[in-house]
Amino acid sequence: MVAGRGVAQLITAGQIVTFDSPALAWLGSGSFLLFPTPVIVAAATLLLFWLFYP
Repeated sequence: MVAGRGVAQLITAGQIVTFDSPALAWLGSGSFLLFPTPVIVAAATLLLFWLFYP
C-alpha cells in the first residue's frame, strides 16, 4: 500500500487528484432498492465471476 501511494505521488507530481462527480459519489455511497450501491456492485461482480470463471 505504501509503495502504491508512492507511485501515485510520482505519477501526479505530488498533487492531490479529486473527483467531483455525482455519479461517482452515488456509486460509492448511494443506495438502490434499500441496498447500498457498493454491496450491489460487489454482488454483481461475484455473480459474473461465478458464472464465467472456469
